[in-house]
Amino acid sequence: MREFSYEEVEAATGGFAAENLVGKGSHGSVYKARLKGGAVVAVKRASHAQGEAKLANEIAVLAAAAGEKNDGVVRLVGVVAAEKGKGERMLVMEYMANGSLHDLLHGTPPPWRRRVEIALDVAEAVRGLHDGEPRVIHRDVKSANVLLARDGRARLADFSLAVTVVSDGGDGEEESPAPAGTIGYLDPSYTEAGRLGPESDVFSLGVVLLELVSGRKVMDVAASPSSIVAWALPLLAAGNARKVFDGRIPAPRRGAAAERARGKDRCQLFMVRTEDSNLKDKMHLLK
Repeated sequence: MREFSYEEVEAATGGFAAENLVGKGSHGSVYKARLKGGAVVAVKRASHAQGEAKLANEIAVLAAAAGEKNDGVVRLVGVVAAEKGKGERMLVMEYMANGSLHDLLHGTPPPWRRRVEIALDVAEAVRGLHDGEPRVIHRDVKSANVLLARDGRARLADFSLAVTVVSDGGDGEEESPAPAGTIGYLDPSYTEAGRLGPESDVFSLGVVLLELVSGRKVMDVAASPSSIVAWALPLLAAGNARKVFDGRIPAPRRGAAAERARGKDRCQLFMVRTEDSNLKDKMHLLK
């Protein structure tokens, strides 16, 4: 992993110029940067002390998982190490030229084939995190954290809330960290019972699938019910998958029975918390 100097990154971002700002969250900002030699990367810097802790966690998680080949995760390029009395710690990662899945879905609606490709990319990314050593639980799988590369592939980003779990870490149960994530995507079993496991990410993935299928916002205060899960699951359970499809584009040309089966199996299965959280048995439903 390459280590950049503060001066190098400062110059690459034009002094963190506003025109190079490509993303901003509650904990920090992301800038487009052009390094010497022409390579374009993204630089993430914290905006406050709590953000610095989240950024440090993200760097640690990505570094720990760097040995696991997972093409569905944004690639870590390097870091800026904080120096005494000067500079700050920052994360340097690959630049994702085509924005986020959230922006794509809530702009010009993409065709169904593109949505399926993205769904597969994200599911494979989550499975890779859960199958790795150490196992990584993302804790904030959502459409805004799915970024789209120049090659068209979707990659999972923002590991500031992620935790690593060593599979052979002992017989005792580890204390679950305090619930964290984004309202609308959070697994109710995790938020209510304080239980955290791979199935928490699987639930969030199911919400992203509903978002992909419907084009609806996950939380829409102008709608009733406001939650995409509360809205979609009764329709899927009743076999009305067509009513969940994004109405901005023509529905897939499939038989009604097949639509009902696929809609219920592909989305609802991810919304149910099960003892077997392994995605391998569920991936074939997407394919």
